[in-house]
Order: sequence, then C-alpha cells, then structure tokens
Amino acid sequence: MRFDPVNDDVKASFWDGLQGQHLQLVSVRGAERSVFYQERTESLRELLELSWDCDRAGEFHVVGNLPAGLFYWTRRVPPQLVLAGPGPRLPRVLAHRRPCIGLWDAERGYNFYEYRDGLPFREGPMP
Repeated sequence: MRFDPVNDDVKASFWDGLQGQHLQLVSVRGAERSVFYQERTESLRELLELSWDCDRAGEFHVVGNLPAGLFYWTRRVPPQLVLAGPGPRLPRVLAHRRPCIGLWDAERGYNFYEYRDGLPFREGPMP
C-alpha cells in the first residue's frame, strides 16, 4: 500500500502469494472521491516483481517481471513482453499521461521509457 500526499491518492495491491491465482489492485483518489478497482485471476506463480499505476481515466497500467521477461498489460491490452530475459529490474510504472516504465540499472539508476503501442524495448540507452 502507498499514499501519495500530493495527489491525495491511496493505492494498494493484494496478491495471494506464490501459489496464488488472484491479484487485486485498488486506487482511491481522496480529492475526487473516486475508487478504481481491477482484478486478475490466472496463474501468477512466476511473478517476481510487480508495479502498477492508475491513469486519470481509471485505467490500470501493470508491469510484471517474470522469468521470461518484463510484461506490460492493462484491462484492454493482454500481457505483452516488453523486455525479454530474466533478472531483477525493480520495475516502476508512471501513468499520469502516457504510461512510462522505469527499470533499475546499477550503473545508471532508474531509467524511464514511454510505452509505445506494444513495441518491445531493450535495456541500455534508448534511441
């Protein structure tokens, strides 16, 4: 759970663990008195890392790191591989306007890349 005092938002995720198949995401906007909710039920056993954000329209943008790589999905977009290969990435998603995916690199820190229409990207400097 996290609280954003600037936007008066509370965000929480609930996952039933390594044997689980259930993920719930909740975003509460205090200033607007709006509640957004998304639920996903499928095999999530391989999930290593998770990050998500909710845009102003209430659409959830989710990034999950699995052994096969980093996947991005929304309610309308099924999980799409955006970066192949294993490894810890400490992903972050910011979805205030267009979704941006952040990845951790020990040499450069966090780098954020705008997600563009399902195109995968590679680690390292982006063109």
